[in-house]
Amino acid sequence: MAARAASRSSFFTLAQRQGRWWLITPEGKPFFSIGLNHIDPSPLRYESNGDLWERKYGNSMEKWLKESVATDLMAWGFNSVGWTQEVVTRGLSNHRHSRAFTFEEYQWLDLPYCHQLPFADFHQWEAETRYPDFKSPEFAEWMMAASNP
Repeated sequence: MAARAASRSSFFTLAQRQGRWWLITPEGKPFFSIGLNHIDPSPLRYESNGDLWERKYGNSMEKWLKESVATDLMAWGFNSVGWTQEVVTRGLSNHRHSRAFTFEEYQWLDLPYCHQLPFADFHQWEAETRYPDFKSPEFAEWMMAASNP
């Protein structure tokens, strides 16, 4: 993708500059993402944490993201947000994730973010996982369908 096209976009793009691939900001500048994954309030809501979620954040996702998460990430040197879901239930064959952030929740963080698209959901810790053939035409077809709703 051409760097000049990135400057006309409201999204981050990819471009090769001096032989290296970069994320390019909407302003056309190279960007090296230092993001954190698994940003999720689920652990704050566990019974073992008592009333922390309610007392400190008033059960407000907005308050938690703006007053705690965003300020902490920036103070710790992060400049972006990675995958936000957390594994919240487990069992021998029960692995589920919390929901992904909404567009509005990403906006409350006021940081670039990477939203996971649901192409495939499997993990190395799941013994029952059957991995797809990533080079098959069927997987390519699924990828196209999942990325173009």
